[in-house]
Amino acid sequence: MKRIFSMILTVVIIISAFPLGSNIVFADDPNDFMYEINNSTVNISGYIGSGGVVTVPDIIETFPVVSIGSQAFTDNLDLTGIVLPNSVTSISDDSFSGCLNLESADLGTGITSIGDNAFASCEALKDIVIPESVTNLGIGVFNGCSVLSKVTIGGKVTGLGESVFSNCSALTNVVIPDSVINIDSMAFGACTGLKSVKIGEGVKSIGESAFNSCILLISVEFPASITNIGLTAFSGCEKLLGAIFKGNAPSGTKDMFSECAKGFMIYYDSLKTGFTSPLWYGFKTTSNTFVLPTPSILATSITLNKTTSLILVKKTFQLIATFIPANTTDKNIVWVSDNLKVATVSTSGLVTTIGPGKSTITATNLSSGKKALFVATVLQPVLSVKFSKTILSVMKGKTLKLKTIINPVNASNKKVIWKTSNSKIVSVSSTGMIKGIKKGFAYISAITVDGKKSARCKVTVK
Repeated sequence: MKRIFSMILTVVIIISAFPLGSNIVFADDPNDFMYEINNSTVNISGYIGSGGVVTVPDIIETFPVVSIGSQAFTDNLDLTGIVLPNSVTSISDDSFSGCLNLESADLGTGITSIGDNAFASCEALKDIVIPESVTNLGIGVFNGCSVLSKVTIGGKVTGLGESVFSNCSALTNVVIPDSVINIDSMAFGACTGLKSVKIGEGVKSIGESAFNSCILLISVEFPASITNIGLTAFSGCEKLLGAIFKGNAPSGTKDMFSECAKGFMIYYDSLKTGFTSPLWYGFKTTSNTFVLPTPSILATSITLNKTTSLILVKKTFQLIATFIPANTTDKNIVWVSDNLKVATVSTSGLVTTIGPGKSTITATNLSSGKKALFVATVLQPVLSVKFSKTILSVMKGKTLKLKTIINPVNASNKKVIWKTSNSKIVSVSSTGMIKGIKKGFAYISAITVDGKKSARCKVTVK
């Protein structure tokens, strides 16, 4: 007989009954739950409480709570944590699916089965311990738990259902216990953060696309128990370099390791049977031992020995890049100048100045994408200066503008300082304007600021 109860529970706690310091966890009010009683056991069928971390009671109306029903907490956005009593033995399909803010789940020690999509799309769930009591994980149980980074699978689980951990992009390491026999299709598909997986010694079958698109997986070792690897099981594992087999060759397909890393190879024991050389299902094989490559260490920043400089034309200097961290694996630099008329740069970072102006040299480390910049301001020095006329005259009281010729014409700094040998006869301004003061003659000098080059002109006042 099926009944749905609503009740008021008055709890009387005699404080003296509990010693100081006791670690006591009280269950939520049964009034917060919708439930059914069948055969003297309770099934939780819904939740109407305020949320937060919810502790399910182990007894309601003197009957043990043994199951969480289908969709009991589905899409509850107020739920941040769930604690199940040890009396609960099963979690039904979709029980907690779509609880986007669920961060923690304590499943107790009595659970034996977890239904399809039970925790699917719990996007805040960070870690999960599947108790030793669990024997079966259904389809898509933790599918789409995008921040789930730590999983402990109990030692009695015999099967990992279809898509059970697919799209768990934060999951980095997985240990599959020896109790597991089958890993079904897409079980870990698109776990884009997965770097290592230990396959238990009891696994016999790995289903279609079980580890498809695990793009950070570098190697995988198969126990001697493996008898079958499904279509595209490890397809798209673009960094996968090696598949190591400890036993005889399983049945497989030509697509099981498609689109893996360049140089991918099958490693097998030469004393085992079924493998062929040089190819097995179209994949290169070897009986050599697989050596895990040293992981790449990317640069976090690059600095140059110079960031700016004033430099003359037709000069060279060496740019040197420093990497952080110092043990960066790839220290190759691509050097580029944005103005080849001003400065060029070689493949080793040697800068050669060509003409006056500015040029930005960019140093790029392609593997990390990090860059450093150097700005060269190239100057053309003054080589000589002369007057357009070296002898001239001016009437007393009159003015005349003197002209100089700077060589070369593209000199960067053409400023000159003007001087007169006798200001009582001829005066000269800062711009080269002379004025006759009284009759006689004087020498006017033009001295370049750059290089102190000089020229002299004789001026006669009439």
